[in-house]
Amino acid sequence: MLFALVITSCAIKKSDQSWDPLSQDSKQTETGIHRSKPGLSPAISSLIKQADQSIEKQQWSKAISILERALRINTKQAETWTRMAVVYLGQNNPEQALHMAKRSNTYANHDKGLQSYNWLLISRAYRQLNQFDKAIDAENKSNRLK
Repeated sequence: MLFALVITSCAIKKSDQSWDPLSQDSKQTETGIHRSKPGLSPAISSLIKQADQSIEKQQWSKAISILERALRINTKQAETWTRMAVVYLGQNNPEQALHMAKRSNTYANHDKGLQSYNWLLISRAYRQLNQFDKAIDAENKSNRLK
């Protein structure tokens, strides 16, 4: 059993290294994060697009600044909290990433795709914390929401 867990953990870590959560061709992107979601206010939509560009360039501080502006407009915008989780993962701050992804899920209500994506972020954060059992559980939750 321990051997299987170690093998699974190694496999998870290897695939994790190549995962870019906002990449256009990322399989995970299809599960819930949208580059331009209908129904967002023009101001928040514009800020999210700017944040996406900063995230893609790994300009983490700039992305946080932009996303904080979006949160001042609407603190209940799940898409913004999800991107904050992505930024914190990029900064190797998995504790904050967990908090942000879970917060996003509280506002994602009926958006199963976004909830699924958040669980993938949660799984990745747990992997960074070497909590592989929790990472697997989070990934399973993501899969159930698809």
